[in-house]
Amino acid sequence: MRIPRRRAHAVVGLVLLVGACGGEDEGELRFGPPPPALARDLTIGLEEEDPHELEQIEDIEVDSDGNMYILDGRARRIAVFDREGRLRIAFGREGEGPGEFVWPHQLAWIGEDLAVVDRGAVRISVFHRSGALRDTWTDPLWQSVVELSSVGDDLLAVEQRAPREPFESRRYDAIYVNLVRLPGEIVDTVATWVDSSVVQVRYRALAARFGGPGLTQVRAPYGPRGVWDSRGPEILHGFGNEYRIHRFVVSDGRAHRAGDVSHDFPTPHLSAAERDSIRKTIADLDERFDLDPRMPIPIPRQRPTFDRMVLSGDGTRVWLRTFRHGDPRLQMWDVHDCDLAYLGSVSLPREMWVYAVAGHALYTAGWTSLDIPYVARYRVPADLASPAEGCPTRGRDP
Repeated sequence: MRIPRRRAHAVVGLVLLVGACGGEDEGELRFGPPPPALARDLTIGLEEEDPHELEQIEDIEVDSDGNMYILDGRARRIAVFDREGRLRIAFGREGEGPGEFVWPHQLAWIGEDLAVVDRGAVRISVFHRSGALRDTWTDPLWQSVVELSSVGDDLLAVEQRAPREPFESRRYDAIYVNLVRLPGEIVDTVATWVDSSVVQVRYRALAARFGGPGLTQVRAPYGPRGVWDSRGPEILHGFGNEYRIHRFVVSDGRAHRAGDVSHDFPTPHLSAAERDSIRKTIADLDERFDLDPRMPIPIPRQRPTFDRMVLSGDGTRVWLRTFRHGDPRLQMWDVHDCDLAYLGSVSLPREMWVYAVAGHALYTAGWTSLDIPYVARYRVPADLASPAEGCPTRGRDP
């Protein structure tokens, strides 16, 4: 099979990115020693005698008192647990009436109220922390929103629109990052792009050479989840493949670029053996796909990349999930202060999904071997925890 030269260049670029950032071979470079693992101090729904059955965890938020708001999409309810894991209240049920849910999937704080995005009902329901329904806003926008957070009096809403052709196999989805006012008025579109993160290059030779986790680098770096977040009047946009974060300040209903920050990790040069390994990989591709032999072989600068961004509840800490060499059973998280200066790194079990960070705690969800969902809370070291002074805060951290 022959592929066009332009596409061939793209394939090689992806291969080199994988080789630089995603390999698991013994002897390949690491970015410092393995980070310490966080210790778990609470679980909900894990023990057999635990009375709190969870069906499908869609999102988790934490209030200023440390209470956990767990959105259960399949049960169509929000369960509220205190710091010790005791169930305080639960609200919501299946239905299309006020305070009911068709398929809720996203939580976001609007001041002291909790907004719930219901894509099935195409609306946002706003609740007081006590569970009392305050308002309901119906608008076509809420059918395609996959991320939501507050920016002052506005909302940051990330839309993901499917391709017009329902049977299009490549599924290039359009992504729109909007500033929105309730009930659904878009006042500014901060960015748009075409997301190809669902398209993967599957080569058995590459899988054998770099290992399964490395192939995630073939995905587009601007996936719709986790690369956008907000705090106070600021919007943060993370460019995972560059380890760079762009900052925007919102005023008069518009987002204005306010500079960017990138952390440079000290890394040695590629060894001769590693350069030969890259050249051999390209030669193998050349033989299979008839690449242009005159094409130069760029040797990439090694640096980690990230694919998720989670801000602490008060906005003073920025957590980035990175791709690094190390134990494939772990995921690595880098922690930055409010000015995006690097503070340190920690690790978690790979199967845990991080939803929120607040104070000295990190809140995650996972599944047992029997596919039973549960919530786990991890302790955050004091030097990486919130709060801090002089930051644009959200004012919700316990």
